[in-house]
Amino acid sequence: MQTLAFWHNLTTALANTGRIALVQTAAAEKGSPGNPGFTMAIWLDEQALVKVLGTIGGGIMEKDIIAEAAHALEAQVNVRLCRKLHHFKHPEKTPSGLICAGSQTILLQTLTHNDLPTLRTIAEAVEHSTPILAHTSPIGLRAETAREDSPPFAFEYESENTWSFRELLGAPHTAYIVGGGHVGLALSRQLSWLNWRTILIDDRDVSTTDTLRQNTFADRIITASYDTLAEIIPESERTYITILTSAYRTDVQALVSLAGGQKSAYKCAYIGLMGSRAKIATIFREAEARGVSKDWLVSIHAPLGANINSDTPEEIAVSIAAEMIGVKNGEKKMLQHKA
Repeated sequence: MQTLAFWHNLTTALANTGRIALVQTAAAEKGSPGNPGFTMAIWLDEQALVKVLGTIGGGIMEKDIIAEAAHALEAQVNVRLCRKLHHFKHPEKTPSGLICAGSQTILLQTLTHNDLPTLRTIAEAVEHSTPILAHTSPIGLRAETAREDSPPFAFEYESENTWSFRELLGAPHTAYIVGGGHVGLALSRQLSWLNWRTILIDDRDVSTTDTLRQNTFADRIITASYDTLAEIIPESERTYITILTSAYRTDVQALVSLAGGQKSAYKCAYIGLMGSRAKIATIFREAEARGVSKDWLVSIHAPLGANINSDTPEEIAVSIAAEMIGVKNGEKKMLQHKA
């Protein structure tokens, strides 16, 4: 769970109540409604009402876990367990109550005031995009230093009393939206709902452009020439770039910047270019004439976005977000819509 709001709210709840239950999904098999990183917190408010933040996948499985956690909180019993639930009926396996197939390994632990420093450390790291590992084990929750290229999740299991789960936080997938027009505004809004870190780059001054002034969704807006993109955007497996400038010549400028000099093999998760096939053919032709490798251009998602016959800026933003999510989650086979 990467969101800053989650960790801030979790910290506040623990400070106010003194005891919360943290539930994490450490591992999952195909068919499971929850994947590694799905996280939920449960606590009792001043009226002893059960409060829930986040999700581990929903359904009867989640309902039962909430009830178990609430009962332990009411009894002021600290728990720390690792449980593999199976989403099908089997006489020798622990059922989740669901029938969607697969399995899901759930970690449930009680956090107390002693864990506040750890939660604050995690929240601060997430806020400042500083890589950190949230390490859960039978010992409890710890925060450990990490690198941005650390695996997003690592789960090891030997027995009920010997297991370990590490989640990389503070290294979010970052979308660099190049061009702050109507689609750039809509995409900023869409990605903010999906909890992506979003940085918008435009060569126009914010005060002179309506769509830039209206954009309160991007985490940051940078005013810069498009031929400096390679200096602004870091190479990373968590970097996603969408080129949505207001003119084809600035699209060419952006591509040349990303592909030029030492960035000839620019490494990132995704680069997408908006435009009709005819426009893209012209952009690629001019980029090649300026020295951009044809092999590198072929790797670009152009036209960008999942094929949903999108029309309005908002629909186009949905299609772009869908394609980026597909790449992030490795579902590229779903996106083979480009002939």
